[in-house]
Amino acid sequence: MNLHLRRALLLIPLLSLLFLTLGAADLSAQTLDYNYLFVTTRAAGTTEDGLAYEPGDIIGAQGIGGAWFMVFDAAANGLVNGQDVNAFDLTVPEVNGNTAAVPGPIYMSFSQPRVRVPGVAGWVMSNDAVVFEEAQNGNAPEDNYALFFDGSDVGLSTRNEQIDSLSVWQPGPVAPGAVAVPGDCTAGLVFISTSANYRVPAAEGGSLTGRGGDILAFCATNLGPNTAGFWFKAFDAQAAGFAPLRAPRNVSVNDYSYDGDWHVTFNFTSFTDFTAGAYHGTANTVYLYDTAAGGVVGPVVDLNVDYPTLNGVADGLVIDRYVPQCNAVGPNC
Repeated sequence: MNLHLRRALLLIPLLSLLFLTLGAADLSAQTLDYNYLFVTTRAAGTTEDGLAYEPGDIIGAQGIGGAWFMVFDAAANGLVNGQDVNAFDLTVPEVNGNTAAVPGPIYMSFSQPRVRVPGVAGWVMSNDAVVFEEAQNGNAPEDNYALFFDGSDVGLSTRNEQIDSLSVWQPGPVAPGAVAVPGDCTAGLVFISTSANYRVPAAEGGSLTGRGGDILAFCATNLGPNTAGFWFKAFDAQAAGFAPLRAPRNVSVNDYSYDGDWHVTFNFTSFTDFTAGAYHGTANTVYLYDTAAGGVVGPVVDLNVDYPTLNGVADGLVIDRYVPQCNAVGPNC
């Protein structure tokens, strides 16, 4: 990630893996692996290996069966009133077999209708996102937070339009694709989903409307207290055949392309069993969805089995997919 240059670099080997092992139309489930899993939870608890966590904390594990470690301690960083981080994004550290500090900022939103965040003036609403970047000189918590995304500036104002998922792509050397994406997104590209029905102004005029299972792409020209930019619908859950429509939750966008149409790969979980076209999925499992491959590729993590203490309480999610490297021959080349 650049935040997400690393994510962009995964696209070619990921698509090669999908098409060469599945074929364009064969969407039989695979068991997939990952480098890191990061989650927040709606309730306090203790992991299988003894790490205690509270709502607002972000915890991580490296690979299946890896030890859990604390990424963001909410109370130690000034969130002391039960603020629940329900969506977040961060830069994934290099895989090294050891507990690793997360480099760079952490972006987060909250499930409560409004919360106080140290150093951010006024209320932070559930339609907003803040950025946390810990200074190396021991600053007080109020010096480490800033308002990153003001939803009310760009049409997110109702409780239904609460941010439910958050993926942040900083501007970088990616090729430009009315509004050119990402060429005109001078402040970056922010993918969100909402908890329920939404209505936002469309980049082409009029309004975008939909349900909580959709993914919205915000092409930002400014971020912070005066957020500005353009909205697009990057993924339509109804068109993809999801039932219930709000099944995709905890969405983590891994990659995207835009050529007038959106193509996205993302991980998601669901609070309920669901169908996506002919695919049948179960609750509390992390899935990979790829629009270029035509749907759900397969499960990545079964929280019911792999992490039973998180069963039913996992809230925010960031997962770093493992993509095997090409070794001259074989299905990954």
